[in-house]
Amino acid sequence: MPGYVIHLAIAKEYLKNNKMQNEQEFFKGVISPDMLKTFDAHYGIKKDELDICKLEKEVDFKSSYGQGYYLHLVTDYIFYFKFLPNATTQLYADYDILNEYLVKKYKVSIPTELVDIVQFKIGTPKLINESSISEFIDMVSDINLEQYFEHICKQMQ
Repeated sequence: MPGYVIHLAIAKEYLKNNKMQNEQEFFKGVISPDMLKTFDAHYGIKKDELDICKLEKEVDFKSSYGQGYYLHLVTDYIFYFKFLPNATTQLYADYDILNEYLVKKYKVSIPTELVDIVQFKIGTPKLINESSISEFIDMVSDINLEQYFEHICKQMQ
């Protein structure tokens, strides 16, 4: 799945086009699935048996937190099934290398609960580069979240 900084960059860009009642709660929702560290938090996105549509019954889409949570899962879905369907664990090293670039470009603030988790390393990414991850961030942050979520659920039926 995309790293924390990628999710936060998408959230920042998403907020440029979409008003949110409570931006702090929105950002909490964006990082929650990864902070919970359980398979259920991602509704099956990490496996072939996608169960994302169950989210509708458990997380209120109308809340800022809920919209952040949905954005996280839709981002993971697009990342895994559209952007990098054959990703390997090398991605995690790439995230650490790209984090500094993403923080500067998207003016991402690292939340307190992530300060000890997010890493910044020097090197050359192997699977993704600055240009491709920027395109991904720009594309995902511009989607109609509710419509895309409905699209995913229709595909799963």
